[in-house]
Amino acid sequence: MSVHIWISFAIASILIISAPGPSVTYLVTTSATFGKKAAYSAIPGIFTGDLTAMIISLSGMGALLNMFPIAYETIKYIGIVYLIYLGCKTFKTAERKITEIEQKNNWRQGFLLTFLNPKSIIFFASFMPQFVVSDNSYMVQIFILGTTYLVIGLINDFTYSFCADKIAGFLGRHSREWIGRIGGITMICTAFMMVLKTLKF
Repeated sequence: MSVHIWISFAIASILIISAPGPSVTYLVTTSATFGKKAAYSAIPGIFTGDLTAMIISLSGMGALLNMFPIAYETIKYIGIVYLIYLGCKTFKTAERKITEIEQKNNWRQGFLLTFLNPKSIIFFASFMPQFVVSDNSYMVQIFILGTTYLVIGLINDFTYSFCADKIAGFLGRHSREWIGRIGGITMICTAFMMVLKTLKF
């Protein structure tokens, strides 16, 4: 793999990862509502979810999901329901401080939010192989590309979480409650938009 290919992959990954999605919305809302430490506790779960989806996709699961639309739709709707659950929970708990037990649960929430998105599995299966060249070891190249993607994802998640906490702090203590409510509503609306897109309304 040449340096030019790696740079192209890194740039493409930055553009894709930096676009706000359910995980970013969750991190921004959590950080702005409960502080950056609460969001930081969810990042390892998001990282593990991405890593698991990457491993599964490269093992052939991405192709299987394409072959069996029912399985793909089932996982997707489970993810949509979970996103609605997180949105409702965020809206409900926006008025109080997060507890240590809830911080520990953030890992699981971050993991499920990422893993229950079948698009991630299909994305890794179709995106990464485009940057693999036949002249070098396939596994070595996949390892380099996968590591690059995950590191960029970590930097992106920490950056969003840090900035959200600073902005909420600048707006004042009372802003955290309404930011949390807006974030909860946003997650719920995102889930319903995914349903409408699936039904092609």
